[in-house]
Order: sequence, then C-alpha cells, then structure tokens
Amino acid sequence: MDDLTYNYITGTNQLDYVTDAATGTYSDDISGGQSTGNYTYDLIGNLISDNAEGINNITWNVYGKISSIDKVSGPDLTFAYDPMGNRIMKLVDDGSALIYTYYLRDAQGNVLSTYSRIDDATEDIITLSELHIYGSSRLGIMVEELDMSTTITSDGHSQRNLGKRDMN
Repeated sequence: MDDLTYNYITGTNQLDYVTDAATGTYSDDISGGQSTGNYTYDLIGNLISDNAEGINNITWNVYGKISSIDKVSGPDLTFAYDPMGNRIMKLVDDGSALIYTYYLRDAQGNVLSTYSRIDDATEDIITLSELHIYGSSRLGIMVEELDMSTTITSDGHSQRNLGKRDMN
C-alpha cells in the first residue's frame, strides 16, 4: 500500500517531488521516493522535465498542448494538432523506426479511427489500428490491424491492399 507525501515548490502549486514511506518492494512503484527538484516547470507553469521518468524536456505549443517529449532513454515523442486543438498525429521515434499514429475525427472532434504507419529502413506500412464505434455516445473500439498500403506495380499502376492474406 502506498503512503505518499507530495512536496511542492514553496509559494506555488507546483509539485517538486514525491516520497513513499510504505515498506515493501514493488517493481512499478515510486521506490521510496524521488529526489528534490524531480519536476521542473517553465515560466508559465508547464511541466518541462521529470527526472524519475527520464524525461529531459517537454516542449509546449502556444495553445498549451505538448509538442514533443525528449527522453533520456526510450522513444522520443512528437505531436501535431488541428486548428481546433485536437491531436491529429503522434510520432514515436525509437531510433530504428518512425512510428506514426494518425487520428481521423468527425466534425465534433470525436476520434473515428486511428491509423498507424511504421517507417523503417525496409518498408513503409499504413495500418488501420482502431475503429471507434458510436451510438449516442462512444460504445467501444474495434481493434483490427488492416494493411492499408499501396504498392506500385512494374507497369506503373498502383495496387491498394485492404487486409493482407497469404495464399499458399
């Protein structure tokens, strides 16, 4: 069980670090706590780093949305938004491949579907990842990996594959 103490930067509502006085070992826990100055903020109060999570820098756009997250180890993240402030793209750069997630939205800004694109040295594949199901409100998500790639044949015609099947 957790016994967390939240420590704030004096005179602000900004979290400085968290300590956990609970005993025991847990692999995904705060592990006794964080050091002073774990979280840092920019002049307008946006979180810009988290040492315990290995986040070097968080870049914010002028609309208060995260533009990018740079990590010590692990993939860096980049985000893009439409004029209404809805996320339309997430890019995960793990150093060996670029993994894009595109969000297709309706006129109200609800996510209709998401597409994934993996761009590595060998191929560039677009896949339908999620199809959101709506009634009067969102009912669920159908998760199905459909290959949406297009190949150019030797005679110059393109071929679109909806789904991918191997015939033996």
